[in-house]
Amino acid sequence: MTMRECYEAIGENYEAVLGCLHSEALIRRFALKFLEDQSYIQLK
Repeated sequence: MTMRECYEAIGENYEAVLGCLHSEALIRRFALKFLEDQSYIQLK
């Protein structure tokens, strides 16, 4: 699955994120960091 497909699957705007971060590499980097972040689990 590409990053674009992932964003579409969760109903988010890939183009808007790309406009802010300017590269798919940065989008992927931050998405993977989010998955590693334990604070989300603590908030749940």
